[in-house]
Amino acid sequence: MGKYLIGIDVGTTGTKAMILDKKGQIYGKGYGEYPCNYPSPNWVEQDVDLLVEETFKACKQAVTSSGLDPKEIEAVGFSCQRATFTLVDNNNQAIDNIFYGWQDNRGAEILEEAMALVDPDTFFRSTGMPMAPTFTFIKLLWLIKKRPELYEKAKYVAMMPEYIQYCFGADDFYCEVTNACTSGYLNPNTMDWADNIIDAFGFDKTKFPKLVKPVDIVGKVTPTTAEKTGLAVGTLLVAGSGDQQCAAIGAGVIEDGYASLTLGTAGLLVVGTKKSGLGRCSGGHGNFIGIIGIIQS
Repeated sequence: MGKYLIGIDVGTTGTKAMILDKKGQIYGKGYGEYPCNYPSPNWVEQDVDLLVEETFKACKQAVTSSGLDPKEIEAVGFSCQRATFTLVDNNNQAIDNIFYGWQDNRGAEILEEAMALVDPDTFFRSTGMPMAPTFTFIKLLWLIKKRPELYEKAKYVAMMPEYIQYCFGADDFYCEVTNACTSGYLNPNTMDWADNIIDAFGFDKTKFPKLVKPVDIVGKVTPTTAEKTGLAVGTLLVAGSGDQQCAAIGAGVIEDGYASLTLGTAGLLVVGTKKSGLGRCSGGHGNFIGIIGIIQS
């Protein structure tokens, strides 16, 4: 068993990688950068290949700067931007090489149509989310209406973490439940897909990857990925969680009533509570449940 872990945070404009021992001491760091693209008003996209390449680079920088034997690194954990997704074809490649960014608001133009299909109160009770253009569901509905040929080609609707994990060596696409909370079609009370929402919007449930928990192992680093990242072949890949959940835990939101506030590209409030119910979609461990209130303007 290795002595070290590497965390990879795939953010909105850059990826950070950090190697630590199991007491939290830092041994290596890396960074890769990529832009957001704005092809039309309210559209925000990212180049999938570039983002993956820069993520590999950040990982390799961290490994190299640490001076450690890569075989001593036991596992990789991921923290990624949420609600961002791509469509994956039958060859497990991103269709048109596009990530549809969380801050993409193209779905605003069909929001009233969505509300006619699902009452906003029903939507909130079913998903813990408000009906807003930020979340995956409305962008996906837009693609079905405006670019149905792309949706028909899709084997999976893959949120960013599962695509990144697949590129690192995951044996399939796996959707981590606490990240899926921002999809708008996960039921936070059952931690399973919200079938009533999926049916109402006409989504094909077979296109959604299998759900897994944050601690689940989703694969191992492959020989090809090892060359690109500096990691050892066979290093474990752990699903991890959404970036805001990870940030909250890092800030100490691990007890009832504790909270953290992030003010960046978006503003998010994360509150820890022992009470179950609506909003527990950000997940947790044991009796801890994270609640996220979106305060983005």
